[in-house]
Amino acid sequence: MTSTVGPGWTESTLVLRQAGDCEALTNLGVFARPWRRISVQIGTFDHATRRAVESRLNRLYTECGCRLGALLTTVALTLVVFERAGGWSPGLGRDVHVLTEITFVVAAAAIGKLLGVTRARRTLNRYAATLSRSAASD
Repeated sequence: MTSTVGPGWTESTLVLRQAGDCEALTNLGVFARPWRRISVQIGTFDHATRRAVESRLNRLYTECGCRLGALLTTVALTLVVFERAGGWSPGLGRDVHVLTEITFVVAAAAIGKLLGVTRARRTLNRYAATLSRSAASD
């Protein structure tokens, strides 16, 4: 495994050259991103397999949680609209009620992003461990 610095000062690449290099991906924290991208150059894989593995690793590694955050935001906004249309009110003042709705929607977005990133990182960790085992056996 080598970490190389590319053309830009912020661009670094994790280069996976052998099965053991995949271990670097199995213990990353949820928000750890020490490299800009991952390059797969494991010799036991053919070109198509290397590109497919590299694509999946980079997709999981750079996942930001936006899709799940957007989904939970949409659900929260829909609930707020139905709550308003139904006329239900928690008995709070109007300003407090609006602030509660805004807080609910923002919290849903944040929770969605956190869950999306966590899910992707766990999947990355499992995939890297499987990749390490399969590359070692080849």
